[in-house]
Amino acid sequence: MMKWMLRLLFVVLFVVSAKADPDSWPFGSEMPFPWRGIQGTWAFTKDQKSMYMTFKVIKSSMGFNQLDMNLYDDDCRVLAKGRGFEVDGNWVKGLMTNQNGAADLAVSVHVFSDATMKDMYGESWHPEGKRSNTYTVINLTSYITNKTEVFQLEKKSYSPNTICTQKKKNERLGY
Repeated sequence: MMKWMLRLLFVVLFVVSAKADPDSWPFGSEMPFPWRGIQGTWAFTKDQKSMYMTFKVIKSSMGFNQLDMNLYDDDCRVLAKGRGFEVDGNWVKGLMTNQNGAADLAVSVHVFSDATMKDMYGESWHPEGKRSNTYTVINLTSYITNKTEVFQLEKKSYSPNTICTQKKKNERLGY
């Protein structure tokens, strides 16, 4: 009975939160990192504004996978750039610098399977009513404020620059 009530409490707390709560994700239970599917443009919402992360997979000369990462605001201005490195084959950890070149954000990218989430929170679990086979999550920690925020990412394109390229094209055409 107690286990059922705890699961229900977790589901309620998680679904009510628009921003992903760091404690809602089973960090340490990530699936193997999906290097073939991570490249592209991903979106999340912060303070009721759309934000975009682009990921491009880079192979180092030593054969290690890395992620080239860019963070954009809704106007497609670059807020931060950086590189991430594979950790234990299951997640990526990186550092992003702001426009002035100062270290600004510690970043980690995690991917969880739907099965893992159901095991943790029950059959009815799904964030914001959206069901998926996998859930990609980004953890951003500001070096300036020392504040950590966790967001669920939604894939928008397999190309790292599609969203902003299309927005700029639409602006030129007057849309």
